[in-house]
Amino acid sequence: MAASLRILSLVKRGCALLVFQDPIMSLVDSICVGQYGSTLELAALGPNLVIFNFVTFSFSFLAIGTTLRVSSALAANNAKQASDTVATALLISVISGALIVAFMVVFAQPTLAATGAVPELLPVAAGYLAVRIWACPAVLATTVLQSGLLAQRDSFTCLLAVLISAAVNVVGDIWLICQMKMGLVGAAWATAVGNYISLGVLWVLGYTSWGEALRDKWGGGGAGGGEGKAHGSSGLRVKWHWPTSSEMASFNEALGPLFFIALCKNICYLMLQSVSTTFSTVTCAAHQAMWSVWAICSFCPTPLEQAAQVLLPRHVRQDTARASMRGKDAMPAGFRASREFVKCLGLVGMVTGLLLGTITAVVARHPHWLTPDTALYGMPVSVGLFCSLIGLFLGLL
Repeated sequence: MAASLRILSLVKRGCALLVFQDPIMSLVDSICVGQYGSTLELAALGPNLVIFNFVTFSFSFLAIGTTLRVSSALAANNAKQASDTVATALLISVISGALIVAFMVVFAQPTLAATGAVPELLPVAAGYLAVRIWACPAVLATTVLQSGLLAQRDSFTCLLAVLISAAVNVVGDIWLICQMKMGLVGAAWATAVGNYISLGVLWVLGYTSWGEALRDKWGGGGAGGGEGKAHGSSGLRVKWHWPTSSEMASFNEALGPLFFIALCKNICYLMLQSVSTTFSTVTCAAHQAMWSVWAICSFCPTPLEQAAQVLLPRHVRQDTARASMRGKDAMPAGFRASREFVKCLGLVGMVTGLLLGTITAVVARHPHWLTPDTALYGMPVSVGLFCSLIGLFLGLL
């Protein structure tokens, strides 16, 4: 029961939103462009999101690895190692984001063409890509800062940053698309600004003394209330430094397997999206509307995975200490709390899968929520059952 409450405490305080930063931005763009823009602009989001989702999914290993290493370091009361891990991951994210921007500035047109998009989509898609790509360093850095805060069991700050950035994106989309008539380019500007605002909120509230004092005043210093301080997990400060060779070797050793898993998963998503861009404009637009919803649902089990990364090392460490005190023969029975935690996590995953399948099926039956163009309604309805079954299995996996 205690393990279940810990899981639900992390989820209800915003953990369920912190991994959705970029997918939420994409969903907001899809809905706003679908409602206030043209079908051509909605379809042009397809090849762009192939690119941006590839970047986001490929670097998910960095967020997962950061959460795991920081939580393990804090469980051992090693705040310096935790701080160095965040600093190293943040440096990697900023440099990687800058390299991606440089590559896309030079090779934007060939990259869009490589997605297989039909020719009439490329000019419209290029305008969106030219603006939003500049937010790539902010997106990657944001995932690292979120992961560091989650490892400290502070999901409140992550929730606040996501809500603020989403609000900025919605207001910006409506104003730039409806009032300023900027179309898809306006949606890109709103998304980019929202990404950088989210990064600023996370840095100021999560990694400065002023932000820590403010969070303590709000009572949002951790998902477990005062538990974060007792665990030694509050007050991490990121000191910029160039990582040593030993730090990088240790970091790469931990992240290598995670990168391989993320890459394999990403190839599956890439194949699905790339095939859709080769269809007609109407089909591509319909797929894009439904894909944005499905992408959000596919991320929903991730907070449970990250909750396990945050809490399981502590349970294992405590169980090992108790078992060692009782003797070698008591070791198997000593992991009762860890086993209970895993069982509770699996139960929550099953419930999450059922909920995701239901949500996907309902949205597929009401495509007018995504776009007013009746020509696009057939495809979401036809794939509703398939998407709902995938949502069920995502929760179990």
